[in-house]
Amino acid sequence: MNTYCKTSCEKCSFIEKCKGCVETCGSPLGGRCVAAEYIKVGGMAAYEEFKVVYCV
Repeated sequence: MNTYCKTSCEKCSFIEKCKGCVETCGSPLGGRCVAAEYIKVGGMAAYEEFKVVYCV
């Protein structure tokens, strides 16, 4: 599977239910992925900035 955030899907417990991040335009499990949204709009730099500000 391809991801926007470069996370490895290999160890994810949802791997059997997931359809993939890139393949679903950032909604791998049917819902909104904040990481994918930031990356699609502003690239990895925007996502990294988001993590610094909001993921303490």
